[in-house]
Amino acid sequence: MEDAKEIMKKWANQETTWYPTRIESFRNSFKLAPKFPNGADTYDIQSNLSYNFQSLQYILLQIDGLVLSEVLKKNLIKSFVITGMSIIEVSFYSILTKNQF
Repeated sequence: MEDAKEIMKKWANQETTWYPTRIESFRNSFKLAPKFPNGADTYDIQSNLSYNFQSLQYILLQIDGLVLSEVLKKNLIKSFVITGMSIIEVSFYSILTKNQF
């Protein structure tokens, strides 16, 4: 896999287009509760998690590939943490739902 700086350099020269991991790849790897008490659809939850993982990939690409001011870097890290926490929240909710606590 290419280094983030190499990808960014190719972007600047318009030599390539970067794509995150496909949604289907993420979606098929999640084993969630078949039904959620709040009425949420499992497919929708899997899709939301997949989009969050794509977002994390893009944030990491920016952090690793760009020369950023401290303020921008901290904002990206904050976005990464918030997105990561939402993934953890849904994961725990699914575990609790499966175990019916």
